[in-house]
This record gives sequence, C-alpha cells and structure tokens, in this order.
Amino acid sequence: MVEPRTPKQASPNSAGMPGAGAAGSPQSGEPASEPPADIRAESDADAEREAALLDAYWQASPQQQAQLRQHHPELAELFDCLDALRQWRTAVLQDAAGQAVKHSPSPAAGLPPPAEDAQEDSTRSATVGWDEAMADRPGEVVRRRFGRYELLEEIGRGGMGVVYRARHVELNRVVAVKMILNGYLADAEQLRRFQREAQIAALIRHPHIVSVFDYGQAEGHPYFAMDYVPGQSLQSLLQAGPLPIEQAARLVATIARAVAHLHQHGIVHRDLKPSNVLLDKQGVPYVSDFGLAKWLQGTESRTVSGAVLGTPSYMAPEQAQGRASAITPRTDVYSLGAILYALLTGRPPFVGDSPVGIVLQVLESEPPALRAFRPEVPRDLELICLKCLEKDPQQRYATARELAEDLERFLQGESPSAAPYSCWQQLRRWLRREPAFSLHLLGLAVVALIVQFNYGVNRSLSPSLHASILGLLGVWLVLVLALRGLNRTRWGPAFSPPCWCLLDVAMLTAILWLAEDQLTPLTVGYPAIIVSSGLWGRRSLICLSTVAVMLAYTLLILDYAGRLGGLEQLPRPHHPLLFVVLVLLISGATSWQVGRIQALNRYSRLEQGTNHEDAAAQT
Repeated sequence: MVEPRTPKQASPNSAGMPGAGAAGSPQSGEPASEPPADIRAESDADAEREAALLDAYWQASPQQQAQLRQHHPELAELFDCLDALRQWRTAVLQDAAGQAVKHSPSPAAGLPPPAEDAQEDSTRSATVGWDEAMADRPGEVVRRRFGRYELLEEIGRGGMGVVYRARHVELNRVVAVKMILNGYLADAEQLRRFQREAQIAALIRHPHIVSVFDYGQAEGHPYFAMDYVPGQSLQSLLQAGPLPIEQAARLVATIARAVAHLHQHGIVHRDLKPSNVLLDKQGVPYVSDFGLAKWLQGTESRTVSGAVLGTPSYMAPEQAQGRASAITPRTDVYSLGAILYALLTGRPPFVGDSPVGIVLQVLESEPPALRAFRPEVPRDLELICLKCLEKDPQQRYATARELAEDLERFLQGESPSAAPYSCWQQLRRWLRREPAFSLHLLGLAVVALIVQFNYGVNRSLSPSLHASILGLLGVWLVLVLALRGLNRTRWGPAFSPPCWCLLDVAMLTAILWLAEDQLTPLTVGYPAIIVSSGLWGRRSLICLSTVAVMLAYTLLILDYAGRLGGLEQLPRPHHPLLFVVLVLLISGATSWQVGRIQALNRYSRLEQGTNHEDAAAQT
C-alpha cells in the first residue's frame, strides 16, 4: 500500500496524488541512494497507473466507482480517502455557495479551491469550489462575483468547459461566461485550444451565430464572455417530439445560412447538433460551441476541444474515421442533414447503446427511411435530407449555401435541385439499410444458381430431386421474409437473430441431405453462416451457429457413411476432419473480432459515463 501524503499532495486531481510516489522518500538519517534505471522506470509506470486509476475514481459515477473497487482492491484505502475528501469538500462548499456576494469575494464566501482540486470532467463538477455545490442543485440561483462579472447560475457543461449565466457588473448586461473546466490545472495545450475557440467565435459576426466579445482570466480561471441567448436549445425542443415540417425546414435553412458564413471565413464547425443550436424566446436559432472548429487553411488540424471529435449520431463518416485531411464544408452539410432528420422524426439518423455501435452504423449502414417514421413528409424534403446524409462527400451538397437554397425552394413550393435517385442508387441504399435481409437473398440466389448449374452439367440428377431442392429454397425464402417481418416488431431484434441462424443451418442441412453427395460444394455455406452470424455483433450467436453447424455436419457425415456401409467406406475420410478444423478456425476468428468490438463498446461506455448528447446547452 502506498503511503499517504500531505493533503495538498493527496488531491485526486493533482500530479502528486496518493500513489504517485510509490517508492516513497528515504527516512531521515538514512542515506539516499539512486535506484537502478529499470527499477525507477517500473516504479514510475506503477505510479502513473495508480494516478490514472485514482483520477478515474474521482470522476466516476457511483456504479463505476464500485467496479473500480472490485477490480482494484489494493487501492481500497486510497479510494476511502477520496470518498472522505469528497464529502468534506461538498459540505464546505455547499455552505459557501448559499451565500450571495455582491462585491469581491472573501475567503469565507467560497473562494475557488486549490489548484490541485480542479480536474477536467464532462460529466461531473470539478471546476471551482462553488461549481461543485451548484452541480448538486442544478438551476438554483447562486450569485458569486467573478472578476468583472457576477455569476448567477450554471446553464451548460461539456467536455472542455462550463457555462454560467452572468451579469456584467459595470454594464449591467446579462451574458454567458464560459470557463475552462481544468481551471488552475489547464496545461499550455488546453489553454491554447480554449483561446482558439474564443478567437474563432470572436472573428465571426452573423445574426445567427453566438459571438464572443470578452476574453480574460480571473482568480486563475481563463474565461470568455459571449452573447446570452434566453430560451432553450434545439435539443430541448426536440424532447416534445418531431417539429412541424415547415418549421423544421425553415430552422435548418437558417442554420445552414449561418454555417455557410463560417465556411466563407475558412472554418468548419465539426460539432453541429441540436444541443449546439440555441433558440431564443421567438424561436430564432443561433449556432454555438466552436470547441471542435477547424481552420481549413494550412496543414495544422487546429481542433479546439478534447479528444472526442464530434458526436457520433451527427458525425459524418469521414469524421468518424478520423480522416482529418478529408474534413471539408461537406462534413458540416452531413451534420445539417442529421439535424433535419432529427427534427422531422424526433431521433437522429443512427442510435445505439454505445458510441462505437453508432459509429459503425455511420460507416456501414443507411439511416432508416425517413418516411417510415413520418409518412406525411414530402418526398422532396426527404430527398434533400438524404442527399446531405450520403456516405460519399462528393454526393452531398457542395456547400451549406446550396442546402439552404434548396430548403428555401422547398418552402416556396418549388422543386429542389437534388435529383431523384437512380435505380442503382436506390438498390445500394436498400442493401445498406437491410444488410441481413439482402445478404440472405443474395445467399439464396447463389445457392439456386449452384443447384441449377449442377443440374445442367450432371444429367444423373433426377428431375424430382432437383424440384425438391428448388422447393426447399422456396420455403427458405418464405421463412426469411417472415423473420424479416419479425425483426421489425418490438421484440424482433432480440429473437430474430438466433432464429435466423438456426433456420439457415437447418435449411442448408436439408438441401445437402436431399442431394446426398452430389452437391458437396454447398458445404461452404456452413462457414458462411458462421461468419454472417458475427454481423449481429454477438459472440453468443457465433457460438450457437458453430454448435448447430458441427451437429448438422456430423449427422450428414454419419448418414452418408451409413448408406455406404460404415465410416471405413468413406472415400476421403480426412476431408470431414479438415472441414471441421476449418469451421472451428473461422468461428474462432469471427468470435475474436466481435470480441474486440465488444471491448471497444464497454470501454466507450466507461469513458462516456453520463455524458449524453443533450448535455451543455451553451458549451
């Protein structure tokens, strides 16, 4: 166990937190000796690991803290110290936060905590002392003097900053003040990014963009002041459900005009989403939060936020792939299309239980048909929305201005410039939208072609046998259609995947049994079934398919050997063994790959915590 340090060093958010010096210091009177380099390196690595774990514990939710305690019992004593420190700090700061201060703060009025207590956290309060108390009582009016401003209440929180409604004391003007979450602990890179965000917003002057007019530092905390928009975010408006069609189109057209103004100044927003669009009391939209904005000129990727480069549900495919060189104004066009989709349907184009799952959908799938959620949406508007959501950036609108013009034409009753999809484009979108069903149809078509080709070149096949096999394929197709309907029901996604896997194994086995040994090329369907079961992203389905395949293939071999007079009569007895080994290898590889994706899902859930898409109305 690591020896505890002084309170200042024991701060969970400081570089010298408990555990950061596992090697300890020499006792008084003992000569200090320099340990070997490899021991020092190992000690430093252990110290960094413990520091990271303690940081994670300090920021984690109660459930995540329980998991950390379970996986790291050796740090239980340090975890207890952090819990005690949190309780003491909250009690003191809540008492300080309840006092209104009209002038400069005194030490008893809730001064910011020591530098070591500040820590970047997108889901919990850890910015300044009075900030944590307010996080426990959101919406409560807590007045506190901060430089030339009087902070009134917290109104937003994101991955890099926290935003307060404030009053400029000398001008008696209500503004929004954003501070960097790390506060005293912000390093040079974080400060540069925070300053870059303020610079970008200050450079832009547009009636529908939130402007920055002041930047500075007070009490050790960098901040900038911007226009305060009384009202709500577009995300809050969506909580009541989809918007009227014309209102949705008009809002996105206005937002697109503002984004086009950004593009004219060489800036890509990269984080357009409903929570970053503010609405005043008249419903007028304002684009905010330039935390991920990027300058188009030059080779430097001047991102101005943390490591998360966007919100998965509103992120363009090239952005989800991390291709910084592919970020263009068309990236923002995609996000505008995702916002339009959300306003018309009440949900983003892609949803899932983890950011990794959503990103995979963004990269590989087509969004569900918009008119399937809302049939009254005009086809012209659906066409505009889908053109924005194209995977290929070259297939989208070239600029946000073009999108705005098409939406304005729609509102005026004119036809948009977006051309209807060709038959090939419609087929491609359908294949992406329903991959499981389309793959089954393709597989059945391939099996039918093999059967037909084999019948044409092998005249020894009886017509009745050929007709029986084709009849089984027809039954297979009907059952696949039934499972497709089941998959669209409420309980379908839970039950249809295993039914689909077992159906495929059973129908393929029946065809091979009818064909005896004359259609053995079709046995490649067994490994194909195992691989396709991995597309559902469940290792249990891969295991189920593998067991079913092994059982079915074993029964086929035993039946065939019985007709020949015994296993010793098999013409090539080593072939079944090789096939079994091949099936097991394919199953293991597929399961391993799915396991990697599941690990990423679990990691993303742990990292995200309670950081939902609708957090931070003004950050």
